[in-house]
Amino acid sequence: MDPREALRKAGAGPTQIGTDWYNTPSGVADSFRDQVGTPSDAALLTSSEVKFLVDTMVEESKLLKDARRVIMSRPRMEIPRIFIDDADDGLQSSLAGGHPESTGAPDVRPTYNTITLTSSKLVLPWTVTEEYFEDNPEQGSAEQTIARLMGIRAANDLEKLAINGSEATGTGPLLHANDGYIQLINDQTPGGQILSLGGANFSSDVLNDMMRALPTKYRSNPRNLRFYVSPNIWSDYVDVLASRVGDMSDRFLSEHSMDPTYKGITVSMIPFMPETSGVGNSTIILTDPKNLVWGVQRDMKLRKSVEGETAIKRDERYYALHIRCDFQIQNPEAVVMATGVDERTP
Repeated sequence: MDPREALRKAGAGPTQIGTDWYNTPSGVADSFRDQVGTPSDAALLTSSEVKFLVDTMVEESKLLKDARRVIMSRPRMEIPRIFIDDADDGLQSSLAGGHPESTGAPDVRPTYNTITLTSSKLVLPWTVTEEYFEDNPEQGSAEQTIARLMGIRAANDLEKLAINGSEATGTGPLLHANDGYIQLINDQTPGGQILSLGGANFSSDVLNDMMRALPTKYRSNPRNLRFYVSPNIWSDYVDVLASRVGDMSDRFLSEHSMDPTYKGITVSMIPFMPETSGVGNSTIILTDPKNLVWGVQRDMKLRKSVEGETAIKRDERYYALHIRCDFQIQNPEAVVMATGVDERTP
């Protein structure tokens, strides 16, 4: 039996499976700790278990799968960056002046700095009834199934945070935990690389303008770049392709089995990219995916309790998955973002 079907057939079922994340400490967190009671089982996941859980989350999220993943060994971690200024020529001719050192041209000297990952703690609590474990045909492996389902939920929520998080303006229990990529781009990207389109209808011209706004040195290999778009904008671009004559357009329209490309750059659909139909509020990001950094700390912790007055009366088990993570942009100059894009006019 499909484990999700088993969840539905378990009577009351998991009463809060997939409940919202929250940051700790907070009033909600205190309430949750009161609910599960003490003592409770607490286990620091092994490195192999962490890898399994992270891999599960990554497999379920296209954006996190593309991004550069950094396993953090501590809450604050610095990653070195190196830049080569291409304003002057590096190679020097020795034909006219003898040796390069006689031309007086300066050596090429890299610039060094760092980006800092500072992890925020997130907690994903969920509740499962004992009826589920009694009725579930998987019996002893039921908890593994639930953990896998929660890994899928965690992937969706982390992708939402990675895109839309804002420590200053984020709403709800999740989105104020970290600055996501959109907020980081707004804060860090040089002028001219954020295109405000003011509600203009989407067309392939939008992608062309974004590509031209990306400095030439980052466009040498289009296959390494991605346009990240919302589902509606992705569908609009597929319709643009499908309106043309040819076998490829028919495949996009009938199968949607692969991501389309624009001038060699993959156009990738991300479910949580901002979009509001009819008000010109979609966002598109163009960059090398490895320019998007996702830091996740090693010491994930999974807590479980079957004790306490509430657990006994309700005949339930309580779980909480604790994760620390952060997001950063490796090189803000290598990003272009378009905002205020409206859906295509039919």
